Amino acid sequence: MNRTDEPDIKQMILYEDRDILVCHKAAGLPVQSAGVGTKDLESILKNYLKEKQQAEQGNKTGEDRSVRADVQKVPYLGIIHRLDQPVEGVLVFAKNKKAAAGLSRQMSGGMWKKEYLAVCCVDNVSESGDNVRNLSGGSGAWAGSVSAGTSESGSEEKVKKNDEESSVQKREIRLTDWMRKEARINTSAIVSQDTPGAKKAELDYCVLQRRTVRGKEYVLVRIHLLTGRHHQIRVQMANAGLPLYGDRKYNVRWQEYRIPEYDSQAGTGLKLCASKLAFKHPGTGKEMQFEITPLFAENFLKLCID
Repeated sequence: MNRTDEPDIKQMILYEDRDILVCHKAAGLPVQSAGVGTKDLESILKNYLKEKQQAEQGNKTGEDRSVRADVQKVPYLGIIHRLDQPVEGVLVFAKNKKAAAGLSRQMSGGMWKKEYLAVCCVDNVSESGDNVRNLSGGSGAWAGSVSAGTSESGSEEKVKKNDEESSVQKREIRLTDWMRKEARINTSAIVSQDTPGAKKAELDYCVLQRRTVRGKEYVLVRIHLLTGRHHQIRVQMANAGLPLYGDRKYNVRWQEYRIPEYDSQAGTGLKLCASKLAFKHPGTGKEMQFEITPLFAENFLKLCID
């Protein structure tokens, strides 16, 4: 999304009730203001809620001062979690403080299930361990497997079976590292465990598809975050020899891996999407799950194979 464009709020909202609002954040849109004159998701949603509130109360105001006062209030919008500006994905917001508290408890207690899709460049193959050397992706949509051992960066092989895909087995690789955030320059890096400020970072990833274009290899991966560190996916995947496509900060060879025809269809930005989010409704306790498929994942499947 071009940051100067006004997003279609109706297409962004995936679900809404009196307690929560779930939306599809576009890549390039900050969750909160990143600078003067920059549109952000928080302001867009608050304006939407304000206009909706005014429309609903429009026929009730009359001489009722309490109703008129309510119309003037800025709608409550609780930000529970965030996505980096270049990342696309599913976000849930609270529409009242009780819902915000309930969602926050679930998130801090590790009760949420979050899944990401990303396109990675297969880089530094000779130096990055078995987790890269033995990658293999299936030819069917969303099918694939990966064989792995233990890498120098701390990969741990874990096999899971997907009941919905009959006999297809996908192997998830666990990356375990220690990371430190450098707030001054808005970056994070892999460091040794005894480094001051280091925090443990873990994720699981699984290769869904593999493509070779003009001699360079790319994979579509599914990622489960087990911790929530600053730029965690981008940093850990780059460290494992799988830097994200379009990542100008951590993929030092991003220009070499550009595919013009892919960029023209899927955009030139970072190919990372928070594609699935599951949690319990803070009011009803009902299991809620929301899933999107980013355009870059759909177009990845159409790439020509050398």
